Amino acid sequence: MSGDNEQVSYDEPKYMYEALLEYHIPPDSVIQDGGGLRTMDSILRARDVYESDRYIVVSQPFHLKRAIFLARIQ
Repeated sequence: MSGDNEQVSYDEPKYMYEALLEYHIPPDSVIQDGGGLRTMDSILRARDVYESDRYIVVSQPFHLKRAIFLARIQ
């Protein structure tokens, strides 16, 4: 889960993680990354920080095509 958590009162990765737990996703299969302030940050961090070459992109329809495009060109 990648998103903004720069403010104490707002933690996107935590909220997304908690939602997955409600669907019985195993906690150890999810990484929370608070450094994804922009889509490109999330993609580059998945590759460079977490050394992942496979991940799932989930977003609003408006952003999804752009996010997938960015992931493919990296």
